[in-house]
Amino acid sequence: EAANFKRDRIDVAIRVGKVPGPDYSSDGAQITFRMSESWADVTAMHLWDDFITPVCSRGFIEQPGPITSVEDLSKHCLIHNMARPDCWSAWLGAQGHPGLTGRARLEVGHSYMAVLAARSGQGIACVPTIVIETPEGRDELVRPFDLALRSSGAYYLLCPREKALSPEVKLFSSWLAAQY
Repeated sequence: EAANFKRDRIDVAIRVGKVPGPDYSSDGAQITFRMSESWADVTAMHLWDDFITPVCSRGFIEQPGPITSVEDLSKHCLIHNMARPDCWSAWLGAQGHPGLTGRARLEVGHSYMAVLAARSGQGIACVPTIVIETPEGRDELVRPFDLALRSSGAYYLLCPREKALSPEVKLFSSWLAAQY
């Protein structure tokens, strides 16, 4: 949900999307989330770029046959995150396979649901790398390809302009940026 610092009486918000001004590539997966209800008097500090990549469970990658090429994805169920519906098409297009579809399609409403479905062996999800960089993600998920696509957007720490230089926000943003 878009941040509203006055209404919600919050100091900072972490959001993924696009800030006003910069031109973003149309080649990457598009992020259409609205980060702030108003950009007046809001500061955005870049934390991390957003990348997407396919993932599946360790057991899934070995059945029903290994996944050794992008073409092999056509034999499997592809899990689609409907909050970011173009992840698969953007990633496949970047790999030179824009029309490839899976044997089946599972649609879920959020990246975390896509990760849960992949972890439980329901198929292969194309998700932001940040959601799989957790200890449990690293233990339970594998990337069949070492190919990530940069999205058109990034993760930002948002705060009211008057708080941006406060020691608390500076310390928190430095700590946060070092986590990923």
